[in-house]
Amino acid sequence: RAFATRLVYGTLQMEGSIDHALAHVAPHGEVHGPPPVIDALRVGAYQLLFTDIAGSTQLVHRLGRRYLHVQDRHRTLLREAIAHSGGVEVDTQGDAFMVSFPTAGDAVSAAIAAQRALAAEEWPDGTRLQVRMGLHTGAPERGPEGYVGMDVHVAARICGAAHGGQVVVSRATRDLVDLPHVDFQPLGSHR
Repeated sequence: RAFATRLVYGTLQMEGSIDHALAHVAPHGEVHGPPPVIDALRVGAYQLLFTDIAGSTQLVHRLGRRYLHVQDRHRTLLREAIAHSGGVEVDTQGDAFMVSFPTAGDAVSAAIAAQRALAAEEWPDGTRLQVRMGLHTGAPERGPEGYVGMDVHVAARICGAAHGGQVVVSRATRDLVDLPHVDFQPLGSHR
């Protein structure tokens, strides 16, 4: 299956902003296992990626126990893309990830790779797994169980504004990315 990479960006009106979205991704090697310990989390400015399976509740109802395989495979594909781009898995809950990256280019590359891998996968019963992703650049505080602060909330809100299969990035992240294979489309303001 062909997968077109398109990133979008906009402004999130919340004392913060959404900015851009991505397109085009390719699969990478396998990575399994739980996230690294909190000591591995970066301090200072970095990129936050949030992901979430769109329509997961309906998928659970439709697939029943087969959803466990879908969720496990989804996690494997995301972890492969994250590891290949130097990301650190901060948290995973249900079908959602929170990841940090050293650079905006690494974060964008991981999101694109993950979307491509998800699009190329053969899912049960012709399911089309759609994952929304949001990226934001910031400097949240490192707490005892992960990152905290406004930048975490902004990144999560950006992810929530994305549609399944879409990567939305903040203006702050967009301004740091210079990748020749990535096309950003402006979204405008979002409340």
